Amino acid sequence: MPTEGLFRSEQEVSAYTNGDGKLIQPSAKPGDLKFRDTNGDGRIDDKDRVFMGNAMPKQTYGLTLNGQWKGFDLSVFWQGVSGVKLFNGYKFATYNAGLQGYNLDRHVLDAWTPQNPDSSIPRLSLNDANKNFSLPSDWYLEDAPTCA
Repeated sequence: MPTEGLFRSEQEVSAYTNGDGKLIQPSAKPGDLKFRDTNGDGRIDDKDRVFMGNAMPKQTYGLTLNGQWKGFDLSVFWQGVSGVKLFNGYKFATYNAGLQGYNLDRHVLDAWTPQNPDSSIPRLSLNDANKNFSLPSDWYLEDAPTCA
């Protein structure tokens, strides 16, 4: 699900309406993810999902160097990939305060609060009514490392 950042204020939540003036995300509060209404029907549902990347690399490359000199030999091998998007499952499990039985990652200390409105981490809540952490979204997508 594509997002457009976080709601920074109650005014932003109230302004995110459809053509009839109804809230597109009625459960949202400041600090929640703003999900994009990609099909323009005035609500957030499965029809708003879009293709956002692939775990299969667009390019794979490698380099091997071998050498010998006076009884010593050296072999070096590099490989890498590019153009990969991966879902960060660690973030999915350790940023969600609503999951029981898990320790949270230390980065949640920088989550959105009224005193920390510029954070990129949604507000923490035991009741995730907006589905910030339970709805797979581009907030979890990351460019994969390009060299191994």
